[in-house]
Amino acid sequence: MTTPLSILAVCSYNRVRSVMTQLLLQRSLDDGGVPARVRSAGFAEGGRPAMPDTVQALRTLRLDATTHRSTRVEVHMVQHADLVLTAERLHVVRLVEDSSELFAKVFTLPEFAQLATAAGPRHGRPIADWLAVVGAGRTHDSFLAAHTPEIGDPTGMTSATFGTTAARIDESCRTIAALL
Repeated sequence: MTTPLSILAVCSYNRVRSVMTQLLLQRSLDDGGVPARVRSAGFAEGGRPAMPDTVQALRTLRLDATTHRSTRVEVHMVQHADLVLTAERLHVVRLVEDSSELFAKVFTLPEFAQLATAAGPRHGRPIADWLAVVGAGRTHDSFLAAHTPEIGDPTGMTSATFGTTAARIDESCRTIAALL
């Protein structure tokens, strides 16, 4: 039996984008028969519920985030994950600044969807081998110099913006799940 992948979704507070990524990616992976466990975390103190607009946006997509409680990201979580998907470039920088070797498995969500699409399906390869192909040519310098795509934070905006954000995250998650 294949060992399930460990995927970590990270955003600022673990109350909006990483919650959406966790639930939407888990569903897409489950639907595709990909054994994986998706968790989420953020940089703020844990224990807070998902934002009400997050809960509503996910409810519209037939997912329940009412029991979610935020978790503070810890180094060991990043180290033990097979893949880390963030909302913003700054999140990548913060996660790898003390351990640059982690850069090979930490991407923004839309960046990873684009790079993985270009690299092609995993086809059962070990995840680290596939990530090397996905990230071929990606360096700290190129990451910082490029316009790496991000998922903007809808906090403080309309509930419709939360829905648009969830739809964008869902599209990236479906793309990634199909390639894993």
